Amino acid sequence: MREGPLVPELPLGDIRIAHRFDYNALMSQLGESRLSRAVEQPNAEGALGRNKAGYFHVRFQFAMASISDFAIVAERLDALEAFRDVVNYSFNHQVADGSFEFSAPSELTSQPKYMAPGIATVFTEGFGVGILWDLKSARSRI
Repeated sequence: MREGPLVPELPLGDIRIAHRFDYNALMSQLGESRLSRAVEQPNAEGALGRNKAGYFHVRFQFAMASISDFAIVAERLDALEAFRDVVNYSFNHQVADGSFEFSAPSELTSQPKYMAPGIATVFTEGFGVGILWDLKSARSRI
């Protein structure tokens, strides 16, 4: 029988990632400096990506998880407030049936709206990771 750890570690530079890793532990290992490089600064309204030039679709808010990761690891209230603003901006464009508005820029209006249906999953993933990380972090500090 082979001996060794039940959960093997995968080396990634100076970071050790277990095959079944703990997201919080991984973000903490990455550290404030590395995480800060992935953070996109939202505009005053809370828009990210292509939405900064005018609302296009919620999918362009997906980078919100990197803001949340940084806020928790760096313990930065201003970053957590930016995350809140990004979430609020996103949900301000939700429609009654639970989907999100789609407003293609004028240069794309001749294209089919193939991006609109179901693409909110990209946003939902970023939102979910951010909220889960925030809640786990808050719970561990109580």
